[in-house]
Amino acid sequence: MYKIAEMVRTSWRIARSYKMNLVFSILALFFTTIPFYLVAHAMQPMMGKVVQQEGGDYFGFVLLGLIAISLLTTALTSVYQAVSGSISSGWLEAQLGTSTSMPVLLIGMSAYEFLWTLLRVTVLLLYGWTLGVHVHWSSIALGLPVLLLLCVAYYGLGLVLAAMYLAFRTIGPLQSVIVTGSVLLGGVYYPTTVIPSWIQSLSVVVPMTYGLRATRRLVLDGAPWAAVQTDVGMIAAIAVLMMMLGVAAFQLSFDHARRRGTLSMY
Repeated sequence: MYKIAEMVRTSWRIARSYKMNLVFSILALFFTTIPFYLVAHAMQPMMGKVVQQEGGDYFGFVLLGLIAISLLTTALTSVYQAVSGSISSGWLEAQLGTSTSMPVLLIGMSAYEFLWTLLRVTVLLLYGWTLGVHVHWSSIALGLPVLLLLCVAYYGLGLVLAAMYLAFRTIGPLQSVIVTGSVLLGGVYYPTTVIPSWIQSLSVVVPMTYGLRATRRLVLDGAPWAAVQTDVGMIAAIAVLMMMLGVAAFQLSFDHARRRGTLSMY
């Protein structure tokens, strides 16, 4: 934990040197939220009944979707970007000569980005609350573990992207495919029940479907834990599978790169 904390502290020192970027990153959340607020309220008469099972407030529905997408994107891209950047700078090869294990390196390299995103989505939720979203604050403690499971699932996919970069020095369009597929099929802007039947079956393999639905029911609707156990069980199972896949893929690619001596090549 000490090494991870030191890596986070180093990343924070670098980010703090660009103070205006930090300020604008927080302020931009407000200006991003306002258009969604106006559009959601205009569509509330039509969408209120559609999202009745997930809070009934369409703005709150979309706000939780935006929060989930922010966490998803960070979980998916942080480890890949950290690995690709550290290979280009030679930092990864230098660290491999120390006693720091690979799991600690991977977690440490992506921990700051995740913590910063967690802060930003907290501010985003507070923005939404001030604009009228009815948040069941007592259920936040239940919704947070569900969102963390969602992050674990996409972190596993992020390890797969990092593995592809180690092996091929490119990930092609896979990152965009995963994010776009999660938005379209995971119920970010509309419930999965309104997706056309010919493609709706694909939503059952998207982690976002279960994690976001459970979070909305807990945080916006105040549903008890028992009401979301099925969705939580599914996202937990998917998270375990994705992490196993990601770890296996990264280990295979890392071993392959070490044998070929290409860890420092970019």
